[in-house]
Amino acid sequence: MSLPQLSLAFLVLSVTYALYRRITRISLGDVPGPTSTSFLYGSLPELLSGQAGEVDFKWQQMYGDVIRVRASLGEERLLISDPKAIHHVYQGTKYQYIKPPGRAELIRPLMRDPDVNNHPRNRKAVEPAFTVGEIKSYLSIFFSCTEKMTSKWLDMIPAVGDQSMVVDVASWASKVTLDIVGEAIFDCHFGVLDESEHPLAEAYANLFFNTFSAPNSESARSMSLSLCLVEWLPRWMIRFMVNHSPARRFSYIRNSSAVISEITTQLLNKKANDPVLGKRKKDIMSLLIKAKESNDPKTRLDDDEVLTLMNGMLFAGHETSGNTLSWLLFELAKAPAIQQKLRAEIRANLMLQNRSDLAPSDLDSMTYLNAVLKETLRFHPISYNSPRMASRDDILPLSKPIATRSGKVLHELPIPKGTYVISSIAGYNRNKNVFGEDAHVFNPERWLNGDVKQNAKVSLGMYGNLFTFIGGPQSCMGWRFAVCELQALMVEIIDKFEFSLTEDWIRIRRESCRVMVPTLEGEVEKGARLPLKVKIASR
Repeated sequence: MSLPQLSLAFLVLSVTYALYRRITRISLGDVPGPTSTSFLYGSLPELLSGQAGEVDFKWQQMYGDVIRVRASLGEERLLISDPKAIHHVYQGTKYQYIKPPGRAELIRPLMRDPDVNNHPRNRKAVEPAFTVGEIKSYLSIFFSCTEKMTSKWLDMIPAVGDQSMVVDVASWASKVTLDIVGEAIFDCHFGVLDESEHPLAEAYANLFFNTFSAPNSESARSMSLSLCLVEWLPRWMIRFMVNHSPARRFSYIRNSSAVISEITTQLLNKKANDPVLGKRKKDIMSLLIKAKESNDPKTRLDDDEVLTLMNGMLFAGHETSGNTLSWLLFELAKAPAIQQKLRAEIRANLMLQNRSDLAPSDLDSMTYLNAVLKETLRFHPISYNSPRMASRDDILPLSKPIATRSGKVLHELPIPKGTYVISSIAGYNRNKNVFGEDAHVFNPERWLNGDVKQNAKVSLGMYGNLFTFIGGPQSCMGWRFAVCELQALMVEIIDKFEFSLTEDWIRIRRESCRVMVPTLEGEVEKGARLPLKVKIASR
């Protein structure tokens, strides 16, 4: 039997077995949710094709915080924004809810082995670099990289007229955060801000947009079917498809990952041969090399594990922070009063001490700055949903009872083994029971009046009870790093510049492509873009 025939046979057997498994297991069909008009595609195309969080909010309003969603070929999934249910999935059961294995294979070229990043042994190896004490040592890097970017802006702004220009803040935010990651995490000067076409910046440019976006109904239907099929096929078959398929999505991620892997491999080899290894404190690269050379088999990491961790931190360290900065500046451009109040607080603190003297505790003490940051992380979570799969039958506790389609009232929900549970980070961050009736309004003041803390019945997230950094044993290791980085970026940028909207602001979309990136309606194919008018701030 030829390879194509063998592949087809495996496909038929896998789909047949999957259909049998769906038919014979516990049904979630009585849970409220949107009506599916297609057995082949289900309701997933609507969820995939809308802007990030858009359909989550609509369904949340219609059906509540626990929603049954039909996927392809009759598969039933859950979309949840209930605090107690999310806490149970991520913290109450530790690793009982796993990352869907098929979905992980789709990003293997980029992340190498996606399971490595959440392995307790591997997390333990790098967590010392993200302690409160170590974050302090990164602060000078945060400021120096941001100052380099703002200096370039000052040189570009005309000296005549209103001293303003239009800047694509999405592009600049990606560059500055790449340089920060290079120096702070990898002890390496990338120089992305100095090169118009840096290979690392080119590799990451629109990577997730070109790989995972579904800007129209046809691509959304295709992706919804593919995301279901990858969970039914053997992992080796998915890996073969990702590695060899001529499809544009796969070829793009392969080409980008080749560049990224080459750079991280060079970094690893250079650091491994560094004669002064160990003289630095606890930078990520030193910790990884020490774990790689450990004599203890319980803590030793092999080359592939080290490179996987490097790729993961390179992505997480710049993609999320860069996009968060873009959305923060967008919200400030929309709200001049908020921007003015924030600038006044920053300048009042800078009058007391120089930037070089600031410590993380000084940044934490700027109450309005942190209110604006928390509100941005709440309103624009870059990773807007998080899928998990039940590894065994379970009972999902609920914050509020749900009324089923048949009229039953459930205070907890039976979950069959193999069920996809999608935690809507966007939906939870707009949950009115936690964040108030104005949850769909960008309002930093909510963090100053104590209402969020009072409404929180479940301790969920790592920062401000937000779910933006996930929570529990699978939480983002570098959340303190990201918070301090964004605080420093805000201080440097908002002190020097004023931001206002261009005529294109009404076309800005929250593009849904695994991460939430800003694009322009009508020009989505150009990828991430967020043009804002930037002016030297008056004093």
